[in-house]
Amino acid sequence: MPAPRSHRPRGATSMPLALGTAFALGCAAPPGCGAPAGPVGLTVEETTALVRPDTKERDAWGAAVHAALGAAGQPIDAQHACMVLAVIEQESGYEADPVVPGLGAAARRALDSAARERLGRFGPDIVARVLEETPAGGAASFGARLDAVRTERALDRLFREMVEHFAGKAPGLSRAVRVLFPAIEERINPVRTAGSMQVAVDWVQAHPDAGGMAPEALREALYTVDGGVLWGTRRLFAHGGDEIAPLHRFADYNAGLWASRNAAFQEALAGLSGVRLALDGDLLGWTARGTPARGPSETERALVAWAAKGAPALGPRQIRDDLEAEKSADFAETATWAAVWAAAPGAPRARVPVLALESPKMKSGRTTEWFAKKVEKRLGDCLRRG
Repeated sequence: MPAPRSHRPRGATSMPLALGTAFALGCAAPPGCGAPAGPVGLTVEETTALVRPDTKERDAWGAAVHAALGAAGQPIDAQHACMVLAVIEQESGYEADPVVPGLGAAARRALDSAARERLGRFGPDIVARVLEETPAGGAASFGARLDAVRTERALDRLFREMVEHFAGKAPGLSRAVRVLFPAIEERINPVRTAGSMQVAVDWVQAHPDAGGMAPEALREALYTVDGGVLWGTRRLFAHGGDEIAPLHRFADYNAGLWASRNAAFQEALAGLSGVRLALDGDLLGWTARGTPARGPSETERALVAWAAKGAPALGPRQIRDDLEAEKSADFAETATWAAVWAAAPGAPRARVPVLALESPKMKSGRTTEWFAKKVEKRLGDCLRRG
């Protein structure tokens, strides 16, 4: 999710492009890993000319965008390059390892919450004891270092150090601490989006091209210019082609793949059924593990009720099976999809989801629409530079 923009952009050191792309992809050796797969239009120099002029290490950012578009199989032209650059500008202001005001305090709250959820009322007390610990040779306790942390990468590294420290001491610790700390990095770590494009870490870790890399290695890759741009570009263009308008692509980058399509489906269904639905792009409820919730969502209930009158061939089982495809392109091939659009042929097929954004990295009161329109404006500014 978007990080605050209260800090000024600063440069970030990138590893050499070929090596950085290979590392970020999980390839064993650079040759072939970063070779452009999409149509080459702009040169590296022309791509760099689209980068905001006041950017430090401007050449590195231009080269990273050029390589990332090629690796993602996208046209290397001004439109596609500027879409990537617009997200970078909005999410980090060209910072490979963004500074997040109040990050330490947010991490403490997240850790206390996760501990309470997993370990009950004693969880926060255990966390307090853990943070009092000072590792051998250390000058400060884990708690003091957590309070002072300013960047995502520093927080990631601190969590990993804590995991390693307590893993070695686990035989002498209570069962509660042994339950808590093996999962601390990925399940408690509040850094859920990382790098210059704030790409979702779990999406990167689940990607086939991650190549079985360890979670910590992938996180480290995201904090380089090349790795952050590579994975952010892959995520930005992970679904659909140029038929998706930039505004909706930016909304989906923020809210989830196909969220704009699904929100339009909800809007059409609301008109057909007379049921007021949240236009959030989630057709089912989803668990923290990324699996459909057992109980029916409001959208599913509205569909079942409407189908009983307007599309009797659709039964509850069919509807449920179809809705489980909502996170993929396959949903547009289902009977449920076809039935709704047959009954509402003139309704828009995409709309920005109505979602409030909640994140320790940003101010309250912001929405997916706010994010998408800000990035769309930056896209226009970039194209005018070109």
